[in-house]
Amino acid sequence: MTPQDLKQIGNIIDKKFDERLGKLEDKFDKKFEEQYKKLDKKFDERFDKFGKLIFGHIKEQFELHDEKLETKLFKWKSGVIDAVDALASEMKDSQNFREITTHQIVTNRERTDRLEKKVFGVVTSA
Repeated sequence: MTPQDLKQIGNIIDKKFDERLGKLEDKFDKKFEEQYKKLDKKFDERFDKFGKLIFGHIKEQFELHDEKLETKLFKWKSGVIDAVDALASEMKDSQNFREITTHQIVTNRERTDRLEKKVFGVVTSA
């Protein structure tokens, strides 16, 4: 065997090796692509399920907080309305008291004027 023959044999072996390596790379690439697609599909399905689950949970929490807020707001409004009602009632009572006392003062003044007129003969009050 000559060095030329060895070189030829080396070239043939390299060529066969490259061919087989290329076929293996192609098979590996196909297999990898199939696995990637399967994994991507599973990931998408799980992500969709997880997204729906999270969205549902968030929606429930918002509804719960919304109900709590409405309850607190209703209690606050009731408290304000009760306070305003009590204040209006107090103002009405005060107004009624002023009307009664004013009438009593006028009546007492008229009575005092009549008595002074009888006793002193002249009315001196203003």
